[in-house]
Amino acid sequence: MKIGVCLLTNEINYLEEWLHHHRSYGFDYFFVYFDGGIPENVTLYDDVTYNSWDCRNSPIQQMKCYEQCARVNKDYDYILFIDSDEYYMSNTGNVKQDVANLIKKYGNFQGLGIYWRMYGEPEPFFQERQPIENYTKWHANNHIKSLLDPKSTVLFKDPHKANLIPGRNYIDELGRKVIGPIGNHTSESIWIKHTWTRSKSEWETKVNRKGWYQFYDRKMEEFEKYNSQCLTK
Repeated sequence: MKIGVCLLTNEINYLEEWLHHHRSYGFDYFFVYFDGGIPENVTLYDDVTYNSWDCRNSPIQQMKCYEQCARVNKDYDYILFIDSDEYYMSNTGNVKQDVANLIKKYGNFQGLGIYWRMYGEPEPFFQERQPIENYTKWHANNHIKSLLDPKSTVLFKDPHKANLIPGRNYIDELGRKVIGPIGNHTSESIWIKHTWTRSKSEWETKVNRKGWYQFYDRKMEEFEKYNSQCLTK
């Protein structure tokens, strides 16, 4: 089994920790796309391919990037499509074991919808960025990210969920059919650890940065709103 990860990012400061985490989970290769060009100070690795992709401040280009990654990497059994503030997590600690367990339980599948847990810290809020393991409190979110068979992936109409070849099996960890990018949350054994509002200082930088966050009109008050909900441990 060969499983890769596709990442589109403009946040190189997250990359080393993100790569280390996903290597520990048994992912074989990383397809990293940098919005606006590959940074000069990026570290080269044998298991990472760097690409340049111009998003032009449009989420449509994120979906085009995902489609291109799936199209040129059909030799992979699965590719996970996530962001640099998202971390694949499971009770087993190994993505290939998770896939094998799901196939044994529900049969072959070509798409797996994995639900978000939104991680943060209620008051006192994190003012500066913490190591990923320091984020232990979360609240459930009904959005998914997707682990996909690239051979079955047709296109993305949403960055969270792809359109597969008709008749292919797109499930969640409970074997339920995935219909759209938003569903009924489950994270009993597999989830995406989403550190979206990772610290107050970083959220302020994101809110004031030109690009996607400007496109979505993010506000500073969202930081306290989402972190205040992170009570589960």
